[in-house]
Amino acid sequence: MALDAIQLPAWLSTGMIFQQGVPFLLYGYTNTHTPVKLEVVKDPTDGRKVSKLDTDYGIIWSKETRSGEDGKFEFELPAYKPTNDAYTLIFSTPGETVSVKDLRCGDVWIMLGSVPLCVPISRTGAPRTPLKDSALKLIRFFVCSRTALTEGEEYSYNPVPLMKSCSWISVRAGSALAGVSSVGFSLAYHLADQLHYPIGIVDLALEGSAIYSWISRKSFEADAELAEILKNRRLYIEEADWNPAAKVTETALSTPETADGSRPESHFVSDGRDPAGSLANSAAKQPQGNRKLLSALPKPHVDKVIEPLPDIPRERRMTALYNHKIYPLRSMSIRGIIYAPDVRDSEFTAEYDTLVRALLQDLSSIFGPRRIKDRREVPSLMLIELHPGIAPSEDPYRYVNFNEGLSAIRRKMPMPVGLLSLHDMLLPDK
Repeated sequence: MALDAIQLPAWLSTGMIFQQGVPFLLYGYTNTHTPVKLEVVKDPTDGRKVSKLDTDYGIIWSKETRSGEDGKFEFELPAYKPTNDAYTLIFSTPGETVSVKDLRCGDVWIMLGSVPLCVPISRTGAPRTPLKDSALKLIRFFVCSRTALTEGEEYSYNPVPLMKSCSWISVRAGSALAGVSSVGFSLAYHLADQLHYPIGIVDLALEGSAIYSWISRKSFEADAELAEILKNRRLYIEEADWNPAAKVTETALSTPETADGSRPESHFVSDGRDPAGSLANSAAKQPQGNRKLLSALPKPHVDKVIEPLPDIPRERRMTALYNHKIYPLRSMSIRGIIYAPDVRDSEFTAEYDTLVRALLQDLSSIFGPRRIKDRREVPSLMLIELHPGIAPSEDPYRYVNFNEGLSAIRRKMPMPVGLLSLHDMLLPDK
């Protein structure tokens, strides 16, 4: 593997906030079997002078490793305490040095799902009271396009290794801040105001997205019950059906053509003799004993192929958002998960327990910590209920029943789980 430069994952970039209290796993790629050195530099941001003898600042950690056969290298930093001091990561090879600057250590929350988490700041009103500058300086957001796609791009059948056009931004980002989740901004601000250390929001929610879009194909293939949920609704998509526009329609022929282009009327099981003969004496050549016409043989059982629905919205295609928004963030450590089901997820009320478990298993395989020494290190989960006021008139209890199902799920999960009701809140568009 030959690379012109050290390559790092998109989430490991300038302005990042990394999770406090757990080991910090870093990885990247360079040329095969190349020595790589990492130095961690810490600097105060409050302007105070630091003695050269102070081991809490300057180069606080250093280690060398060597890239593997595929060019991948890894480092595991120790757990750090939350602080507003700035970290710099310096990666060095014999021919190159890459610095990732202005990192902070605090809490990181990931936001998935649909409304209201995806409603941007530009569509909401201004706060009634002025915001505190001390808290605003502590919050940052990891953002990309809502779909995670570039113009003309389609979702991939397989997980993609890198997320495109994404970055960490602060409140000084100007127009980029207008597209940040309003709920994410509010959460980050109030947490920073109370905790007094950095808060990072990984803003991934997409309006209309389905829970099965955030789950990996590996999970569906490993669990027949999980896969059956989508197959029963014609939502399960195999690779051959992933891009219908590129499919080539095949014409099935019941019998092969002969050399002159004609088709024989019947075919016999070969017994080593020439089956050729005219149609006139074909009756004399009818098979005897255990020799039967192929058409007379019992047909083996073939599972009926159920084609997926032709008009599935791309944000509701199975595994699509996992492939483009979750998988590229592997090895990032987080404090917790906030998930807002879409209103159409209420169609899966009876099976939602199974879907949520699969989602959490995938998220635990992507996000840290890898080793849990204390229950307090287990990421928390916050579920957002559907607003019952928007339930369809023909089925007024549909969302109420779904919300009751979320309450039951909360009691079953082996992790800290919170449930936020919206029944007494204004709708997002107000």
